[in-house]
Amino acid sequence: MEGIRLTIAILWLLSDSSATPVGVEENWGDGLKVMTTYMPKECEFRAQNDDVIHYHYVGRLGHNGAVFGKSFDYDSPYIVALGQGRIIAGMDRGLVGTCLWERRRIEFPPSLGYGDRGVGEMIPPNATLVFYIRLIKLKRDGVALGGLFNLKEHWNQGLTDYTKGNHERAAAFFEKAISEFNQYQKMAAICFNDCKNNTDIKLNSKQEDLLSSSDLSKQFVPYLLEAQCVKRCIRQKLPHMSIPDPVTLDKFRKRIPYSYLQYSYYQLGNLDEAIKCALSFFYYHTNNSMILNAIKYYREQLELTNDDFPSREAGLLTHHEHYLAGKTAYNNEKWLESADQFEAALIKYKETLSNCLILCDDVLFLNMTQEFVDAETNIKLNKMKLAPDAMDYYTLLQSMIHNYLTCHTKCHSWMATVNGEYFDKYLSGHFHYLQFDYFKTSLLNKAAEAASTYQALEPSDNVMAVNIKHFRSKMNVPPDQFKPREDFLNIEEYYQTKQRLLQFAASGIPQKRSGSRGDAEMIHEEL
Repeated sequence: MEGIRLTIAILWLLSDSSATPVGVEENWGDGLKVMTTYMPKECEFRAQNDDVIHYHYVGRLGHNGAVFGKSFDYDSPYIVALGQGRIIAGMDRGLVGTCLWERRRIEFPPSLGYGDRGVGEMIPPNATLVFYIRLIKLKRDGVALGGLFNLKEHWNQGLTDYTKGNHERAAAFFEKAISEFNQYQKMAAICFNDCKNNTDIKLNSKQEDLLSSSDLSKQFVPYLLEAQCVKRCIRQKLPHMSIPDPVTLDKFRKRIPYSYLQYSYYQLGNLDEAIKCALSFFYYHTNNSMILNAIKYYREQLELTNDDFPSREAGLLTHHEHYLAGKTAYNNEKWLESADQFEAALIKYKETLSNCLILCDDVLFLNMTQEFVDAETNIKLNKMKLAPDAMDYYTLLQSMIHNYLTCHTKCHSWMATVNGEYFDKYLSGHFHYLQFDYFKTSLLNKAAEAASTYQALEPSDNVMAVNIKHFRSKMNVPPDQFKPREDFLNIEEYYQTKQRLLQFAASGIPQKRSGSRGDAEMIHEEL
């Protein structure tokens, strides 16, 4: 008894004094005893009868403390509707009033449990039971109240309301899911960067034994460990969010929810938000005729000019703003201002592209996580044996890599879509303007560098070749100034390589290299 009192005292001292006191056991009648062992600082929602709750539990026998069951054995919480007699009476009553993330100790006699019957060999007749629980999710009238953020659940609920014509509720769920995706995406980018630079990721002995049975699987150990690191990192940074599955993430990465959301806002008469959502979808799907017609209609109704082109994701495309400002200054013959804007656009271009490409790793790693890594810490092999003759394994691998490469190429096309129009020479176009800006301001060394970069990116452009010749012969620019900017040549070569790999993955036919460093090298040499 002294030990119990000491434990209760310690729990009470460690608890937040502003929250409900913990460590105090209450008698709820009929032998039912309930004690809160942890209470979150905020308790906005409490479980009540008819709520569907998700909770983890450990069940022990009262007389000897032996564990007879725990939810972790099933790698998922227990899910039940309260107050409907679907669980034993002690739990049905003892869970009422529980806050999200609260932890409770619930003890009750046989009369509120399994009586004189018991259950199998684990729970003997006339057993007093003790449950330690943690509530992690609460749903009321089909709507999740706080708890684990689950964008897939909110997305599906939005679709349900959408099909029923309840566009106000649908829009609210779509918005919630998009907000959760943006939050996830931001943290995922941080985690991918951290884990890529983490050289301390190693297999433990248990994992090494697990993988020792397959030489083929060892090729994927670095990716598996990195995937494991990323998943652990995301869980730490977003403890209240359920990590989305790859299929759901792909829908959000392709901005599919915006196509539904724009129509819901149209039905609600909110055309300002409708066109913003339509444009956000259009940036990723420039050939979609339905969305093109919707945008045209919205523009006519709102009387928008060609310069009024709002988007929900404008903040992600600040390089477009600098690019357009540079063109405007160029047309007004403000050469220095134009050059400054294009240089700023290039800086933002690299930053935005890098973030997009990092998140493409999400496609690869989360698929690997889903197939090969368990929910906690140990690496598990897929049910399929990773043997050279496992054709299903190679099909899985091809699918994963194909999605990964597709994501990379989409990043480039997204970057080059300005105000709904795709520019085939978007990146190189910056240097086309810059070489003339610098020429007009007599910064000939910079003009030569910009001209050389453009020619390296667009080797078939004869006009720029003439300009370079003019800089050399007429303007006397030294030969050593004609050095293209390697960072942007590397970006373009990376993109071209991914395109050829994607074509090879789809057709099995190798593609020849071309462009600034084009030669007869075949794709297997790049691989």
